[in-house]
Amino acid sequence: MRERFEQRWGGAREVVDVIHVLDGMAPELTRLFVRALRPGQLHEFEANAAHLELLPAGELVKAAAAAGRLHTAIVDDEIVGQGSCLAAGEDLSQQLPGQSVRVGYAPGMGPDEQAVANKYAVIAPFLDERQRRLWLGAEARAWGRGGVSAVARAVGVSRTTVTAAVKELDDPRSGAPVGRVRRAGAGRPPLTATEPGLVQALETLVDPVTRGDPESPLRWTSKSTQTLADELTGQGHPVSARTVAKLLTELGYRLQATAKTIEGRQHPDRDAQFRYLADQVNAQLEAGQPAISVDTKRKELVGADNNAGREWPPRGEPVDAQVHDFIGEQGKAIPSGVHDVAADAGWVSTGTDHDTCAFAVATIRRWWPSMGAPTYPGADTLLICADGDGSNSSRTRLWKVELATLAAETGLAITVCHLPPGTSKWIRIEHRLVSHITLNGRGRPLESHEAIVQLIAATTTRTGLKVHAELDEGAYPKGAKISDAQMAALPLERHNFHGDWNYTLRPE
Repeated sequence: MRERFEQRWGGAREVVDVIHVLDGMAPELTRLFVRALRPGQLHEFEANAAHLELLPAGELVKAAAAAGRLHTAIVDDEIVGQGSCLAAGEDLSQQLPGQSVRVGYAPGMGPDEQAVANKYAVIAPFLDERQRRLWLGAEARAWGRGGVSAVARAVGVSRTTVTAAVKELDDPRSGAPVGRVRRAGAGRPPLTATEPGLVQALETLVDPVTRGDPESPLRWTSKSTQTLADELTGQGHPVSARTVAKLLTELGYRLQATAKTIEGRQHPDRDAQFRYLADQVNAQLEAGQPAISVDTKRKELVGADNNAGREWPPRGEPVDAQVHDFIGEQGKAIPSGVHDVAADAGWVSTGTDHDTCAFAVATIRRWWPSMGAPTYPGADTLLICADGDGSNSSRTRLWKVELATLAAETGLAITVCHLPPGTSKWIRIEHRLVSHITLNGRGRPLESHEAIVQLIAATTTRTGLKVHAELDEGAYPKGAKISDAQMAALPLERHNFHGDWNYTLRPE
């Protein structure tokens, strides 16, 4: 039987599929089933001797075309119909009366398979790997007999994939657990498994101990992930920068900047001074008296100079700035600020001359009648929190002389509490006012003093900070000398605890 089939049907090597004829089929061939074969091979077939007789060519072509599976019809070794002509079901029975036919099949798709392909093309972009696989299995199971092959042809995947999907639907335990796309262990093994020495080599490169080793290959090199990847590749461990970053994270490393925590030598009374200052502030606020924090922001160059930070200009239109930062014709700006602790309000005088003690006190002098006195109409004392260096240093005589003058002008008893040495970054105004001004002016040149004043005045926070800014064009020359006699004449009362840091100036 097999020899007769091969003699009559298997002569052409281009035949990749053969008709699988089932028992009980009449010569008119009401149904056809196609089983995919590899080129040049015949598959097992089920037929009886009667079905092996050659059928009229026209009837065979007509039935195969109607099934939507026929690609090529060959009669007496000549192609009589091919492609869309036969796929459309054209009736060739009149053209081939009484002749014998051999039918070849290519991996074309019938109407049902095309529908599956169309559905898959629409839904696939929204599914992950496992969801796509299970969808294929569901389609194949709904199709019934021959569904695995049909879905595989329609979508263009392996029959093994569809078969595994059907099995996973029948037994969910055979597939990936909930929350995973693949079973554990699927995919390519990690480099840590295939390159046993990779992790040790990476740790050697990034270990802080190697910083003092002159033989370390990255002793004087920036240790970016790309640099580490290049060095590891040179050592025989080919790896990408992304994998290096992943390994560093797994090893407990993090990309971080240096932390400014080393404050130098600490005064033994450092913590005690902070507690004393806090007690003074709390007592002042409970009494309804003003307590302010003062400091001078870093000097700013005025002009088209570069300013750190980024803004949101239109794409491809960055704000141009000078290549080199030098003091230009407009000079520099010196913002000196006052922050009212209770009212969360700020005052900033932008000076144009020098950062001196006289300028620092002049800022307080401007703040008091404009914001201080209206806010605290019955005040008779003023508490000033200042750091221990700069224009309001605890050691500077001119600072105390200017404050004594201010006390006499306002009638306020002015108490000053300085932060202990080496803790200027802890001053309250630095975090409540100055930092927000810096953020508000980032990424844009400070082209004029007026622009700086407007920028400072526009600074706000979500907690309700309000800032008033003014330009102070006064002259504050440097080098003023205060004699011992002048100091002795000051109405200065030093506190019992660290009178050099804590003192009160009484109005005369």
